[in-house]
Amino acid sequence: MPDFADLAALNDWLEERCVALWTEIPHAALMLLPPAFDGFVELSKRVSPTCLISFERNRYSVPASFAIALSVCGSIQNVLWSLPKDRSCANMCE
Repeated sequence: MPDFADLAALNDWLEERCVALWTEIPHAALMLLPPAFDGFVELSKRVSPTCLISFERNRYSVPASFAIALSVCGSIQNVLWSLPKDRSCANMCE
């Protein structure tokens, strides 16, 4: 590495060297970005007799009418929801 009079000269040399090395690298080998994850997760869960479901290592309470039944639970951007198995997601807000 050559000697430099000050930091500005060092920064100029580093910039030139980085640009030169960038042009030497074959960029066709770079990976494409994967498709974006929409953040939606849906799982079938069995509700415990104490009206709890486990989701991502946490336990959440659900209405007593869901007890000992299959339930569909999901997460959209950190909002958890749960439905009885016989209801569709379209009816989630009823």
